[in-house]
Amino acid sequence: MSPIAISLYHAGDHDAVVALLDLITDDLGPDVLAVANAKPSRTVVVARDGAQTIGVIILALIEWSGDAHLRFLAVDPAYRNRGIGAALVVWSRETATAAGMRRLYVDTSHNNVRGMQFYIRHGFIPEVCRFDFYKPGLHQVNLWLDLPYIGDARTGSGGSGRATRAGNALTIDRYQESDRKVVISLIDAITWQGDGYGVLDNALCNDWEIFVAHDGDAPVGTLLLHSTRWNGTAHIGMLSVLPDDQSQGVGAALVGAAKSLARERSLRRLTVGTGHANWRAQLFYLRNGFIPELCHHDFGGPGVHEVLLWQDL
Repeated sequence: MSPIAISLYHAGDHDAVVALLDLITDDLGPDVLAVANAKPSRTVVVARDGAQTIGVIILALIEWSGDAHLRFLAVDPAYRNRGIGAALVVWSRETATAAGMRRLYVDTSHNNVRGMQFYIRHGFIPEVCRFDFYKPGLHQVNLWLDLPYIGDARTGSGGSGRATRAGNALTIDRYQESDRKVVISLIDAITWQGDGYGVLDNALCNDWEIFVAHDGDAPVGTLLLHSTRWNGTAHIGMLSVLPDDQSQGVGAALVGAAKSLARERSLRRLTVGTGHANWRAQLFYLRNGFIPELCHHDFGGPGVHEVLLWQDL
């Protein structure tokens, strides 16, 4: 493959760009491109492998609000997973920053899990889910990042959600007092609500369901579940797995147990919240069927936001 070049759109790119946009707009590529070329606020940039146009991005700069909107991003299927989309996002971020924009937005459909994972890996934060935005049953998820943005060298998959444990069989059991010490340490590792002891005792006093994952006799993970019957919702208040046992299906098994219990009780929805900077958790929940719905700004303190996710049961 030749070195990939990022450059402004020209007329010779027309047919290839239309075909790329058709992939993500239900064959509305010609109209999308025509509108983008007609509006001075929008810039069309392409990625080229030699003479072949293999990617496109359309960026809108909204000067009155100081926002940049990544309107469309498409890459030829044969060239995906090669860093081309990432290079186009870097271009949009640098262009928006140079123009003095304060924030970069993007949106995608709720069922585009790969798209959401891609943007989260590149620093975007899910903010809101607009229900039935495209058509009944097809929702729009908005994501954003502040500018200028300095990446944090993110690596890893964010948890595969697959059961890959070797050795002792993993079991999901109800909490017993013999689990207390490990469960408190698991909660301590992720809570901002005080300490694990207080969170655990509060959950016990309020009849929350507490699941514990055991590898043999050893507790390796826990999930705290709160049910609200009046609105038919179960909420995962806490999910924590020991570091050495992460990315081995423990979290997915705990979520599966919570989902099964909620269905047994005829609840209609399962929700969970996580910190906006906890990108690994967001990827994990996406892989396990959750949809980002809302970002509660400053929920955990100034600059600490909570991303709320849900799935129907």
